[in-house]
Amino acid sequence: MKRKVLKILIVILLISLPVILHQTYRWMTALPDRITIAAGHSEGRYYGMAEQLKSMLQEQLPIKVEILETQGSLENLKLLREGKADLGFYQPGTEFELTQREPGPKKQKRAVAPDNDEICFIANLYSQVMHVIVPLDSEIISVSELKGKRIAIGLPGSGDLAASLPLLDHLQLSLDEI
Repeated sequence: MKRKVLKILIVILLISLPVILHQTYRWMTALPDRITIAAGHSEGRYYGMAEQLKSMLQEQLPIKVEILETQGSLENLKLLREGKADLGFYQPGTEFELTQREPGPKKQKRAVAPDNDEICFIANLYSQVMHVIVPLDSEIISVSELKGKRIAIGLPGSGDLAASLPLLDHLQLSLDEI
């Protein structure tokens, strides 16, 4: 009698094990019901990219996508770390440039990722090229003449600002001079 019960239990286990494993796999790999994208200022190019991504995701997947307007890369990174965003646009090096970097030509600290940072890179959207341009009718003909002029270098906390700082250093201009 005991052998018969044991055989029945083994058969039940063998039949139910694949079902249990399949359900566990589906549960562990299921898409979320919604995702949140930290996107930058609503007038910025990354917000437009977030809107395109939202449209594509909602067309192809059964999820709701929310876009958060932020002040830029630093806030996007903060929201990701706090779990308030699932995706975010981030200009590489922004955190280092805006919080740790010492301006000037002296030896710079190395940018190091924080310990146990659970943020990971997914995709490069495009390489950012920086140009120094002036209106055609401007009398500025050299970089040294930019001192005291108003220069668009990006909003506080933005990746554009972070990318502008090394360029300003290279051009030997400080934030106080522009």
